[in-house]
Amino acid sequence: MAAGADLNDGEPCPSGSGLRFARTRDVDEQAALLRGWNQTYNQMSPGAFKGSILETDLGAIQIFPEVTSNSLHQTGALPGGTCAVGIPIGMKGSATFCGTACDGSQLHIFSGASGFEFYSPEELDIVGVVIPQAHLVRALDVRETDNFSQPAEAHLRTTSARCGRQLRETALSILSVLSDTADPVARAAMIVLMMRDLTASVADAIAGDHHDNGIRIPQGHRWQIVDRAISFAHDDPGSPVSIEDLCAAAGVSRRTLQYCFNDVLGVSPATYLKAVRLNGARRSLKECRSVTEAATLWGFWHFGRFAADYATMSASFPRRHSADRMARAEAQSELDKAISVGLSPSLGRPQLVETVGAPYGSRTRLFRMKI
Repeated sequence: MAAGADLNDGEPCPSGSGLRFARTRDVDEQAALLRGWNQTYNQMSPGAFKGSILETDLGAIQIFPEVTSNSLHQTGALPGGTCAVGIPIGMKGSATFCGTACDGSQLHIFSGASGFEFYSPEELDIVGVVIPQAHLVRALDVRETDNFSQPAEAHLRTTSARCGRQLRETALSILSVLSDTADPVARAAMIVLMMRDLTASVADAIAGDHHDNGIRIPQGHRWQIVDRAISFAHDDPGSPVSIEDLCAAAGVSRRTLQYCFNDVLGVSPATYLKAVRLNGARRSLKECRSVTEAATLWGFWHFGRFAADYATMSASFPRRHSADRMARAEAQSELDKAISVGLSPSLGRPQLVETVGAPYGSRTRLFRMKI
């Protein structure tokens, strides 16, 4: 950490969140804030400089949003075996990355044998992800890996608006959720899920949206591929799977799996897996002690998004299902108690009454004793 950086200048990070925040007014301090980056910043436009970084680690994966004022000439190099990807959140002014003009829609691939050179705009807000190449290669098929490896140097990479937006939202959502999670046990469980989803988002952004691109697979074989993937997804209900897992189970590339799912089922593998996980969470709500427990069990770590997706799928919010389950359990307990006590001739018989005022306005029929 740079000597002049003030971790207490601005919003402090919650204790136990694993987040590190620093704000500085010195260009050299800003360049030194990112751990593991051998970089130098030179200020190119006049005016007082302001910069900040929010950073966290998910195992071997590093995430950081960086904000800078003024145009900077940034040069640096990253250790081998890593892939560093930046996706702008906001840019004001012209910018050039490794000799190519950038408009904020491209991926900035900072890793490369000869380092990077970035003339940043007057105002820049960018989120970066540093991920081991081994993680990324496992998430890409052979063709995608070869295509990504062709420019072995730092470069701008075109991606679709959907993939770029998904990567931005995933990285920023991880930081938001971690800032609200101080419990180390809950944090550890979520980090595993976050690493999986962030790796998939980086892979999707690098590979871009999938098209058939000349894929020709007999109709019957397409169904066999989909069937193998679906069977694997349902084999272990308690362990949510990833697209990478489905590809391995079906023995095909991500591109081929996408093509087959779209052709046979009319949905993407990601959409299908989300439906499987939402249905699993719905069933788990009948047994789990809380909505958070059910959501985490099925691989959801962004609980606001989970609630919205659940409501879209089930036309009901998860807390309502959980409350209904508790109301049913209470009714059953009252019934069991009433039946047990009602067996005694010295007491009156149980009376069936109806209560209105249970959670969410539901009506609950309970047995109560009339003494």
